[in-house]
Amino acid sequence: MNPEVEKYLLARGGGPVEIKAPAKSEKPSKLKVLNVPPSEDKLVPQLARITKQRGTEAQKTLDKIAESARRLKFVPEEKSSEIVWLDEDDDETA
Repeated sequence: MNPEVEKYLLARGGGPVEIKAPAKSEKPSKLKVLNVPPSEDKLVPQLARITKQRGTEAQKTLDKIAESARRLKFVPEEKSSEIVWLDEDDDETA
């Protein structure tokens, strides 16, 4: 235990002591400040690095995400949560 805290507790007679944490600052997070999406110049090298590290499965996943995004742009935004994505490997008759 910190000697200063111990000294404080002893001065209080060893009874219950309330220690309050300092209030959090109201500083906005970086995500709120940066409402600008990352540029293509930043995303392309990151995606290339990921697909290079993870191989063909990562490339397939990336292609699948891109295709899903292309299809989703034709769906009204309020209906997008109702979309159920099926993989080509999924058995639709089950």
